[in-house]
Amino acid sequence: MLFCIKVDYVNAYYDIENKYDLYNPQMNNESTIISAEVYTKKIDLVKSKKANKDELIFFNNNGNSFESFQLFKTFKPEYKIKVPYHSGFLSWSKYDPKIIYSILTGDQPQFTLSMLDTLLNKKKINQVELNEDYKFKMMNDGWGDFEFDAKYIYMHKVLFDIEEDNDFNYVLFREIYDDVKIATNHPQYLENTTIINEKDLNQGDGSCFKASECPISSSKTNLVKFDVSKNGDDLDFVFQIRNDEYQNSIILYRGCFDSEYMPIISNNGDISKSQINPVFNSSGNRISFLSRQNTPGSILYDLYVVNLIGEDDEDCYDFLEKVNENSSFNFNYQLIDSNIMDEDFYGSGERSNFTSHCWHPDKDILFYIKTENADSNTGGANHPIYYFDFDKNKGGKLNIPTKNNKYISISDDGQYLLFSFIGIEDEANKNNFQFNNSKGLDKADVLTDFGNNKIGVAKLIYD
Repeated sequence: MLFCIKVDYVNAYYDIENKYDLYNPQMNNESTIISAEVYTKKIDLVKSKKANKDELIFFNNNGNSFESFQLFKTFKPEYKIKVPYHSGFLSWSKYDPKIIYSILTGDQPQFTLSMLDTLLNKKKINQVELNEDYKFKMMNDGWGDFEFDAKYIYMHKVLFDIEEDNDFNYVLFREIYDDVKIATNHPQYLENTTIINEKDLNQGDGSCFKASECPISSSKTNLVKFDVSKNGDDLDFVFQIRNDEYQNSIILYRGCFDSEYMPIISNNGDISKSQINPVFNSSGNRISFLSRQNTPGSILYDLYVVNLIGEDDEDCYDFLEKVNENSSFNFNYQLIDSNIMDEDFYGSGERSNFTSHCWHPDKDILFYIKTENADSNTGGANHPIYYFDFDKNKGGKLNIPTKNNKYISISDDGQYLLFSFIGIEDEANKNNFQFNNSKGLDKADVLTDFGNNKIGVAKLIYD
């Protein structure tokens, strides 16, 4: 079978001095710098709220595997003082290759903007220097029109608006007074920066279009995750909610809607109504999501894509008119694959920004990680990376020999696929496989062992 995507080479990156588990790899918009994150695992936070080990690590793309750079808040090596920024949930700016958005974690969380200045070796230690003129606590410094006092920040998204020629931010957080909401600094929401307030859903103010079964509960509905897309002049949102039955569901809110939402629920009994991790494609006309398998006790998911907009739907108002004209509205669902993992698969060790699927930045191609040869007794499962091309209506398995893949993402130019991994496949081991950027390095075998999580970067070739 001929595949339309091939792998040119695979690089690997690891902080060999500190030996951290590395997660959530991202790449800046020039594809020159890779970021990775050190996480405080949930189980450690349960033991102690002060157990904060969050940290950002950086690598030069196509640099050698072990050339890592740390971001320090305080750096006084003569006194053996090295205090890292406790940051995580990083996203790169879509227009400036040195600007990062991240969350300062801990007792007083902050959503921040920082600009990297240089990656350098200073006093025999690789570190990142920040531009002091570009360090903002966006929710407190008045930058970006955020004026909220956050008790906890769950996640954030960055979306580049072509018409405005700028990045805009979308943040899901809990205020000091326990209101959970999503806010933005997009000028379309200039008068009221709040997009949705969880409290409004709890009060039953939200309702569903043409739906016999609406997942919004009048007693308790929690906002869990979201994604955002610009569609014409309007901003579209998809929310993951948890209702009073502890079931996760997905609802759509488009820019032309008033106070009603559209549930992404199928009447097809094969599709579970417990759905998570919604992600828009680059055009905003498809949403990928995971649906928990109907098998009792299963912690695996099926990967579906729902088509939102037909060929005749030119904008949100055409879409709304079609909804209002019909007594019911059913989306077109497509099952892409089965046995997909989420954070539940790994117990209490993963963060809420866990990813197992992502879209190409400008093509209708979906990349995802699935479980194969699962063995609950031996832990012998493999987690290869696949893709599905909607334009060519075909997909395949990428020739990437790493195992235990997770936290998948893609560069803004679509040339590099990034992921966290542990170990390599047995066949690759037998053939003495080496990563492209580790050849000739001492201790290169560390990259192929089954110790800590490393970062993998696959260079893709499209036919």
